[in-house]
Amino acid sequence: MVTEDSVQVVDLLISNLDNGDHPFHLHGHRPWIMGTGTGRYIGQASERNEPTSVRRPPFLPLPTLADPRCRRNTFLVPEYNWMVIHFITDNPGLWVFHCYLAWHMAAGLLMQINSLQAIISQCTATVGESE
Repeated sequence: MVTEDSVQVVDLLISNLDNGDHPFHLHGHRPWIMGTGTGRYIGQASERNEPTSVRRPPFLPLPTLADPRCRRNTFLVPEYNWMVIHFITDNPGLWVFHCYLAWHMAAGLLMQINSLQAIISQCTATVGESE
């Protein structure tokens, strides 16, 4: 679990080092996809020396001035690829980041992001909670 008590900017590297695709989902946030590439991520370039600044996944729309990077909360990390996502922990809650494949979650491909815990602690009821 990752816990942040103040608003933070997070860059999260996802490395898929096996021969299966992983559809990931981040609850509570809408991250930007900052880059992707093949092989292992090493600094600003992958093992194949492909700079992240010019690589764009083929399934992403072209960036525009209004939306320079793609934002989505579900994304596919293909086999033997990496992806860097960027998000801001400005939404209080205990949020799950996971692979959509159930047996992958059961095997541990899941983590929690605890955003602004002090604010959560001040809440007395949740939506849908009966009295």
